[in-house]
Amino acid sequence: MFDSSFSQYTAWSLRLASALRAALLLALPLIAWTPLQAQPQTQTQSAEDRPITRLSPSIRVTPLPASVPEISRGSIENFLLGNRLVSQEEFEAAPAIVAATGRNLVIGSGDEIYVSGIWPEDINRFDIVRSGNSYVHPQSGDTLGFEVVTVGAATLVPAAANSVSSAAPGAASKGKEDADNEVRTARILSNTVEIKAGDRLLPRVNESLVHTYYPVPAQIEAPGQIIGLLGESSLAAQFDSVVIDLGSTQGLKVGDLLSIHEAEGTVSNPLGRGNVGIPGQEVGVLMVYRIFENLSYGLILSSTLPASVAYQVRPGR
Repeated sequence: MFDSSFSQYTAWSLRLASALRAALLLALPLIAWTPLQAQPQTQTQSAEDRPITRLSPSIRVTPLPASVPEISRGSIENFLLGNRLVSQEEFEAAPAIVAATGRNLVIGSGDEIYVSGIWPEDINRFDIVRSGNSYVHPQSGDTLGFEVVTVGAATLVPAAANSVSSAAPGAASKGKEDADNEVRTARILSNTVEIKAGDRLLPRVNESLVHTYYPVPAQIEAPGQIIGLLGESSLAAQFDSVVIDLGSTQGLKVGDLLSIHEAEGTVSNPLGRGNVGIPGQEVGVLMVYRIFENLSYGLILSSTLPASVAYQVRPGR
């Protein structure tokens, strides 16, 4: 009996001591040691003077990042095409390279060449181009444009040096055929592939150079199609250029984003009732970087599957 009462008393005493210790910690002044003239001193601070920081829920506002960040031209320069779209008549009327002045077989940067044709006035710098693909509308069959591939750049030599036109191969006979044709000498400034006789010279286009692209969803209504790929490729993936049948006429602008979708197809109905049409899934996103009247060049920024000709491009992403 005594042991039980003593145990209860001991437990009660411990609880009381714990409560008193907690109260003293809250009520008694704080004791801090601070150096004062190299001697420890005691300072007190009452509970009422303690700084109180009150915490409560709050909203922090931070700006939302853009869905697609801006893209500098330098970061994608190597993936952009310098090709252009012209009419068949414009290409065939352009001056043509006849031969190199040194009669060398391989023509490249630094070489001088003879060029024969009808020359525009007051233009000295030209793009060297050769014929590419001809694009037609997939539904109507109308010709949308003729692509010329830029393979180099050239400039006319001074007029005094151009007096050698009669020395160019075939110059005399061509002059009899067409008095308007004139053979001039040009110097190749740069080339990406070997320059060949028959390549044409078109005046350089003074387009405003876009230094930064700001991708935004395209604000157009009707979808379009991919109607051309780079070179001889049959598939296009990330950072490949494609040709689409939408242009300034349809309201496209540089920097517009379009989603790429597989062509719609059909599968056999497992219930045996003919075929079932299935929509094409989205396989990537492209950005328009060069626009013509009814055609544009687009760069594929992202892709989950390779794209091909006849794939749809749609606004709204």
